[in-house]
Amino acid sequence: MNREASRLRILLPLGSGEGLYEVRIVTLLGKSLATASGMASVKNSVTTLQVVMNLSSISPGTDVLKIRKEGQEWNSYPLAVH
Repeated sequence: MNREASRLRILLPLGSGEGLYEVRIVTLLGKSLATASGMASVKNSVTTLQVVMNLSSISPGTDVLKIRKEGQEWNSYPLAVH
């Protein structure tokens, strides 16, 4: 799988608003592996965030996906990479 400059479409939790979001993938120890930002939009009550992220430094395993709306706190989600 080519992991360079991958386009990701992330469905945000119910109630998430439109606007600028930051995305990070970090190891379980907190080391940053990839970062991106993008605009989220709401369509049919679903908030979708699209970002382009270089995933070349991501290895298969368990990491953490961190997402936050600009100026807010980070939310963390388990991420399994295959």
